[in-house]
Amino acid sequence: MTVRFIIRGPISKRLGSNSLKVEIQKDSTLEMALAHLIGSNAEVAKEWNTPESINREALVLINEQDVEILNGLDTALNSNDEIVILPLIHGG
Repeated sequence: MTVRFIIRGPISKRLGSNSLKVEIQKDSTLEMALAHLIGSNAEVAKEWNTPESINREALVLINEQDVEILNGLDTALNSNDEIVILPLIHGG
């Protein structure tokens, strides 16, 4: 099945696009989809090395809902889901 990642922030410039369609296995979870994204894209892998690091360092939304109010990384995905990754910006 296909899901669409929308990645915001500086990494989207390095990717050349802020939108990536990814083919994943049926019955995949968010964690599995993020692992696939990391494993298949060198620019994403430079930024984050695990699904947990993405979840910790970015706001992740599935179909405009924060994954933390869903099932976190265990959230089941459906075909054509839209996953937004919005990196958190820290200052000091």
